[in-house]
Amino acid sequence: MKSPLFSSAEQFKSKVLYYPEKRPGYCGWASFFPFGDDAFGLAFNEVCCASGDSASARITLEDYEAAAMPYSYQDITYPFATGKYTNETVYMLSEDRGQSWRQTARVPARTRHYWHVGFGDRSMVRIYSLSPADGEPFGVFSEVSADLGKTWTKTACLMDGYFVFIHKLKKLSNGWIIACGPVFESFGPGYTRRGRHDVSEDVIENIQTCFFCSKD
Repeated sequence: MKSPLFSSAEQFKSKVLYYPEKRPGYCGWASFFPFGDDAFGLAFNEVCCASGDSASARITLEDYEAAAMPYSYQDITYPFATGKYTNETVYMLSEDRGQSWRQTARVPARTRHYWHVGFGDRSMVRIYSLSPADGEPFGVFSEVSADLGKTWTKTACLMDGYFVFIHKLKKLSNGWIIACGPVFESFGPGYTRRGRHDVSEDVIENIQTCFFCSKD
């Protein structure tokens, strides 16, 4: 007899939803989220060879040194380092509980970590963090899209000048959005700490857990 505390999947099936057309190609850091009813959204990063002026912007060696990462850190960050590849976020939609999917948007990615929630009107909210290794100023930002990911409008800067690695984003039943992640002092050229692993003498705890709540 199976324990009531555990469950198992029966008649489980797997299938390929997306495969990069260009080689070399890489897909990762997927974000899966419900819109409501039978609709689900899927977002992920895709890295592929760039053509012409579409290559991603370069990152300086100083920024990588501050982040304590090798220059070619991970497949998803490598485009920023070399400028030879594009880094894009792909959006897909299923309106039949995942039986079929269609691509709705493909936009340049500013970071590899985008977390999403969806609403019944097919609008989306995403939150992401930026650090020197992403080629942008420190901060945590929220954006909204009303056209299934084609265009995004920035709505808020959650913590200007601090690095917060948002790793959880949930929409509650009442419509509130909850985000959380570790927060610590900014680092890199122009900041108090030179590197990601440096600790300021006047700080009791360098890394703390941070929670955000949005009611609108």
